[in-house]
Amino acid sequence: MRHEVCALSGLLPTPECPLRKTELFIEGTVPTEKDPFYQTFEIDTLTGLLADDNTPPERRTRRVYAVLPQEARDWAIRSGIEQPPPAAAVRLPDEESGLRLLEPDPYTVFQISPITPVATQRLRLTVGAPPGTLAVTYTLNGLELGTVEAAPWALWWPLELGDHELVATATLADGTQQSSEPIPFRVTAYAPPEVRFGGQ
Repeated sequence: MRHEVCALSGLLPTPECPLRKTELFIEGTVPTEKDPFYQTFEIDTLTGLLADDNTPPERRTRRVYAVLPQEARDWAIRSGIEQPPPAAAVRLPDEESGLRLLEPDPYTVFQISPITPVATQRLRLTVGAPPGTLAVTYTLNGLELGTVEAAPWALWWPLELGDHELVATATLADGTQQSSEPIPFRVTAYAPPEVRFGGQ
């Protein structure tokens, strides 16, 4: 018998599942559980973070993300599968706190996977932007990567080997600019376990 399933999980599709396929099942083997991955989140359009109790209705928008298990998160990010943004901080960014980089985390070491094509392995860059932000420009190792002109201010960067330093610059409505603190991180080539841990 044929039955429609969610392409990502192979389970019953929910309304949020955007990619579906019809598969052939032996009677009694049709899945009964619903897809757990695709979920709807409310996003604060000003900050690009998850909306919270302080987010007014006019700043809320609903978006669907494929929320994979934590152990698959790095693969999802490298594969360009956008993950939900972090929750909003207690206090929104302002002129005192300034622009801050949210992703990547400082001093993170990313490893290029030998399984997927290098061209598809990307890192999501995001910021917490102060009110009145019109655009955010990302600069890596002194070279401009690109400019984003709408929340959630995300830019995808193809992984490149080496030590890197990332800085973001926000252009505000009053014509001024704010720069984030630099974030250092590293991208390494894949090393087999016996090499990483000194096995024989």
